[in-house]
Formats: sequence, structure tokens, C-alpha cells
Amino acid sequence: MRGVEGRPLKDVCGPVSAPPEATRSKPAEAPEAAAPPGATEQSSRAAGAAHQADVGAQLLAQGAARSGATAKAGPAPAAAPGARPPVFTGFDDAKLAAPLKLQADGQPKSAKYTFAKLAQASGSTPQSKAEAERWFNESIRPGMEAAGFKVGWVKGDKALISTREHPEGEVIDFVRGAGSGDPNYTALAWQPEDGAGAAGKGGAAGAGAAQGAGGGPVGGARMPAGIADIFADLAGDPGLRAGASKEEREQALVRVRDAIIRRAREKGIDVAWNMKRGNGPLSLDALAYRRPDGGVSVIDFARASKDLTGPVKLQWLEVGGKPGYTLNPT
Repeated sequence: MRGVEGRPLKDVCGPVSAPPEATRSKPAEAPEAAAPPGATEQSSRAAGAAHQADVGAQLLAQGAARSGATAKAGPAPAAAPGARPPVFTGFDDAKLAAPLKLQADGQPKSAKYTFAKLAQASGSTPQSKAEAERWFNESIRPGMEAAGFKVGWVKGDKALISTREHPEGEVIDFVRGAGSGDPNYTALAWQPEDGAGAAGKGGAAGAGAAQGAGGGPVGGARMPAGIADIFADLAGDPGLRAGASKEEREQALVRVRDAIIRRAREKGIDVAWNMKRGNGPLSLDALAYRRPDGGVSVIDFARASKDLTGPVKLQWLEVGGKPGYTLNPT
């Protein structure tokens, strides 16, 4: 695959073994601006930002060229004044900072991180579903298709994307909290749903029935057996339905969180309340899970919990952040 100026995509994306800064004269040092591992949400970092923007711009330019539009490789268009910079949830900091890994044919392996590079180049995080659809079609879709990831459709904050693992396509929710009205919660995400890509990675339940969802685990916290049944029983809580008030939603999250912990522990699954940032107040929509290897992960169990216009789907999604495991919630 070649860019509009004849550069192979493998040259655009850079070396596959290390970020650009790692090849300089300080081999023992990590890139200065690399985010600490485990951050729950990561803004685009200063170190390597120009490189990432170039990757996204090259992919976008290739997509425009393929569609017959006039485009020159170079910096991506500047974000609109006042736009919120890209903020991610459920992504690995090291992979966000590193060059894309490529296949033998020079195309990127990962649809998820190709999306992330293009999002970084866009310079913004959409806040509403209408804005998300427009942003994806303008800033993401051309580059995804140039990289070999066909996009079937885009509706609001969801898109049908053909990935390497699922060439038939899977539905991806790419903005968490679109339309929630809370810019501190809204973030770019990669959450497969409706069964595609769910095997062994996570799970979700909504509208009273279990259904596939989730997203790749950050540290290997796969959903334990028995959790899906718990989710199916709890998914019908009235406070999780669309149109609930803020108070009703928060009360429902407390009920569901406490019930998940109690019933999971009865099954021998070591889950507990999670204190935000390791020592803060209890999380309403997350819990702490002690994995079989002894490590502790933060699990987001309620997708779109702050979006009162839509229903909450129960999920098992490992996210970054310092866990605060506690069995004493008072």
C-alpha cells in the first residue's frame, strides 16, 4: 500500500519495534511524555504527537485519494476552536505512543489502534452522537478504509467495521458517553457489541438479556464464568433504563454494584468495592477484581452509565487506573 506521494505505509507508520524517541541516544530511558501504565483515560501526549498526527494524516490522505478526492500528505486539518482534545478509555498507553504494528503486506494489524492514530490526528473528541457520526465519517473512515478496514455504516457513535479478526464486520461503539452532557466522562473508546468479538474478552447484558460486548482486556481480566448469569438477572433494574433521573440511575448503580459483588463472591469470584484512584470514594460503575494470577484489575461493569437518554448495558470491561480493592465500603 502506498501513500499519495508514493511512500509505503510501513514507512509512514515508522519502525514496528519501538516508538520514534526510543531510537535516539538515550536507550535506557522511556519517552518523556509516555503516560504511566494503567491510566483510566489518556489524553494525547506531547512526546511523539507530531509522529502520530503524521500517521493519521497519511492514512486520511490515502483514503481521500482512493475516493477520488484531492489530498496531499501532511498535517491533519486543525480541530475546530474549542474542541476537546482526544481522550481515550480502554486503550493501552504504550500502544497509543508506539508506531502501528504492520502485517507482512505493510497494512496495520489492529483496527483499534489504527482508529486511535486517526483520532489523535483529528485533534478532537466528539461530544454528541450527531457530532460523533460526522467526526467519524470525516476524520476516521477514509483512513480506516485506506488501511484495509472496510466500514459498512456509521450511525451516531457506532460503526460497522471489518477487522482482521472479524472480516465480516463487528459493531463498534467508538465514543463513551456521547450525548451524556458530561465532557469529563465522554471519551473515545473501542467497544465491540452485539456478539462480534466477544469470545473470551468480556461480556455485557442489556434490556434483560445477555449479549456479547466488552473490548480487549488490558491486563488479562477475562470475564469469569458465572458473571453473565448475574448480569442477566440484574439488567432489568428500572434505574438502568433510558429516561431514568440522575438520582434513579445512581441508586440503581449502587444496587447493581453491591449485588454483583455479593453474588460473585458467593460463587468464589474475588471481587470487591473499588476506591477511585486507589484511595478515593467508591466507584459507582466499577469494581475491583482479584485475578487468578493475584493481580487486581478495575472492571467497568456499566456501559454508558451517565447517559440518561439511553439504557445502561452491564459489561465486564477491564480499564486502566489504580485499583482500590476494599471489602469495607463504609
